[in-house]
Amino acid sequence: MGYWMNGASLDQEIVMPCGVIGDGMSVVQVFRSPVDHLSGISMRFGTYRRRNRHRLSLCLFEVVENSWPLRLRKRTSRSLVHKMVIDAAGLSDGGWFHFYVPTIDGSQNRLFQIEVSVDEAGKEQGVALWLASDDSRIDGHVQFEFGKDIQSTFGLQAKLITSRPVPAASYPEGLLYSPLSSCNLNCVHCISRHSRKRVNRIGESFQEEMRQRAEAGDLKWIFTDYSGDIFHAEKKYPGQLDFLFGLGVAIHIDTNGVLLDVEMIERVLHSRVNALSISLDAAETHTFKKIRIGAPDIDGIFSAIGQLVAARERHGRAKDFSIEIGFTLMLSNLHELPLLLKKAAEAGVDGVNCRHLELYNEEMVAESLIEHKAYFNAVRLAAISFASSLRLKLNIGGELPEEAEIGATEPCTIPWGSAVVLANGDVMACCVPGSKVGNLSENSLEEIWNDPVYQRLRSSVNSQNPPSLCRSCHFRGSMNRFGSVAAAAQSRGAKPFLEELT
Repeated sequence: MGYWMNGASLDQEIVMPCGVIGDGMSVVQVFRSPVDHLSGISMRFGTYRRRNRHRLSLCLFEVVENSWPLRLRKRTSRSLVHKMVIDAAGLSDGGWFHFYVPTIDGSQNRLFQIEVSVDEAGKEQGVALWLASDDSRIDGHVQFEFGKDIQSTFGLQAKLITSRPVPAASYPEGLLYSPLSSCNLNCVHCISRHSRKRVNRIGESFQEEMRQRAEAGDLKWIFTDYSGDIFHAEKKYPGQLDFLFGLGVAIHIDTNGVLLDVEMIERVLHSRVNALSISLDAAETHTFKKIRIGAPDIDGIFSAIGQLVAARERHGRAKDFSIEIGFTLMLSNLHELPLLLKKAAEAGVDGVNCRHLELYNEEMVAESLIEHKAYFNAVRLAAISFASSLRLKLNIGGELPEEAEIGATEPCTIPWGSAVVLANGDVMACCVPGSKVGNLSENSLEEIWNDPVYQRLRSSVNSQNPPSLCRSCHFRGSMNRFGSVAAAAQSRGAKPFLEELT
């Protein structure tokens, strides 16, 4: 087994690299697709911690039945489905590469072949593919070939990507719900600025529909906060919380924490809310007020968080109610991350979730860390170490490498499970501006959920040719894949769904 990892026992190993794919070499994986609407394959590469300077060719073929007795490449009758040539320098060691192809309708039970080959690479250069013999092996595995070796036990550690146009359920099981298009703060980096051009309230008819769908078991969970803070909506129009809590579904509240007082805390902890996240983006008051215009002193927010944690203990809800802090990574606030971690640990929260800034507003381009990689990477490492010493969970993502990673656009699952409903009746496929797919004044949510626009979105979002809005999505992997602030800024020119998919 000359190409396999030295010293590996095939009887003992579950996951291992196949070995270096060098000059003129190729690996071939045959699988019978167990799914319809096949649109890609996610596979793991190993780079041996090198920045490899060569190119890889990835091909997906459909195999003619009964044409591959043993030597797959030499005797197989096959037709090319899609080919991609990539730069190995952009692969992350142990990371997943997502090889998207045009969606194949009727792919179930058909035989396919993945071939990865290298035309030229320097001596002792090259990458490897990870193999598996457990459940992480590619679904429908038939045979894997590398050089003279043929494996029926081991196959690519890979996941099939599908783009079914029709979801499993005729109604979204989850909603990102905004009953009021108004907020008590005006944040400079707000993703939902477009939704607050005028104040609107959600109609009572749709709330009644939500109640009926929850009772029927169709609606299973709700996230709040998009056009405005849910506690602000309650203060302006009392009854919003009672309505939500009366649905009996799982609820996650995102809030800026300004109105999180003793009364609100008690009401939340007596409800079925199972998670509450406080978005701060700062540790010092002067930075807090610059980012979240209209905000009070930040120490008052931390005091309220401490009261929330203490009340959770009194109510015996430590195991079924999570409390976390959100922090948007920006050039002007990154230096405060260590202090925020310290204050978060002192308040007793479960963790801190960081995310990179989304560049939907022109004035925020200068705040991006895309072109400050070394600075972010240094702070990131120190923050991870500090959070560990505090026994605080920190989700900050990976480092920003010098070169933009390829294949970092993760498959999207959102259009099959949830939708966004705004106070003006707009239905959006996700939180990204431009993702509007309909309005409740024109059609019901069920009609919108099953209409041709939504079906075209599902058929293409995880394919080789996704809508332009999805191609530039900030949430599908590392923001660093844009490579530069300029490239990220250009993504804002993507077409709205209703323009591109209608």
